[in-house]
Amino acid sequence: MIRFQSQSFREQTHIVLALLGILPYLLFIYIVDREHFTPTQSVLLIAAVILVFHLGGYHILRTFSDALARLVQRTRIAPEVATLKKLPVEDEDMTEIAELTRHFNTLLEEIREQKDQYREITLELLKQAKQSSIEYRRRITEGEVFHDRLKPYIGSEIADRIARGDEAMLRPEYRVVTVLFADIRLFTSLSEEASPDEVIEMLNEYFDRMVQVVYRYHGVLDKFIGDELMAVFGFITPSEQGPLDAMRAALEMQKSMDLLTKERESQGKSVFQIGIGINTGEVIAGSLGSIERMDYTVIGDTVNVASRLESLAKGGEILVGESMHRACRDIVKIKKRGCIEVKNRTMPVDCYVVTEE
Repeated sequence: MIRFQSQSFREQTHIVLALLGILPYLLFIYIVDREHFTPTQSVLLIAAVILVFHLGGYHILRTFSDALARLVQRTRIAPEVATLKKLPVEDEDMTEIAELTRHFNTLLEEIREQKDQYREITLELLKQAKQSSIEYRRRITEGEVFHDRLKPYIGSEIADRIARGDEAMLRPEYRVVTVLFADIRLFTSLSEEASPDEVIEMLNEYFDRMVQVVYRYHGVLDKFIGDELMAVFGFITPSEQGPLDAMRAALEMQKSMDLLTKERESQGKSVFQIGIGINTGEVIAGSLGSIERMDYTVIGDTVNVASRLESLAKGGEILVGESMHRACRDIVKIKKRGCIEVKNRTMPVDCYVVTEE
């Protein structure tokens, strides 16, 4: 039987249909021209021709379906498919089958390219994830170190809020707080009589005890100014709690100083006293300074009055303003000392001294 593998299924079909359309007419003419053909012979001849064309059509369809089945089978189990390698085009394949194979190979090639791209992207993402993980751990470590270093300066509460990225507390704002100043009396004469090591040791011992008291009563250490300490209360607690916390802290600071004095006397070291000034009211809280050095602090008339009260307090005394007097007169005995002038303030300030608990 004639094989048409070099031709396409469409071309082979057209040839068969064309022959089916022409040969019957030719066969009819041939039979008419040959008068010696009996009707039986004519029918047999026509049946034979029809059978030949049926077999030819069957052969064409069977060849195409077999080729298509082979292609399906090859794409299903061929190792080239799993490894994304091209399938070979067989010589016996019809044109359509060969074209399907080429399209399949093109698809495999595109998939392979996409796979390579995904592999590169995945490797890059893994690399970036690793770098991000390293950077995250580094920042966590630095953040913990920064937090630990920051705590001694501003207290654990403020350090925690900064470490958590609480930017709201760093924006300038009006706050009602209570400001406490504590200063060593006659510090200049003490420092002149002692060596630098002794002075630093004395200050560190003093500040260590005072700061512990400040933190115990929810205060925020604002700064050290030489031998002076500035703390703010009611900043991380409700503002109405600030005066009470500040008063309790001041009383305990003086008691702690009495214990420190006894210890230093027993060791033959020089002793000293502190004066404390406290005032409560509205302040401006925010970050002040330059790009190179910032300081989160409070400023305003309330701070100035507290500083002035502290400068007038004698050793062992606690002086407070009018607002502190109103807030704390039920928990301590307070006696009015008089009025004081404050720099850059037109009106004098009532001054009160805490006599006892």
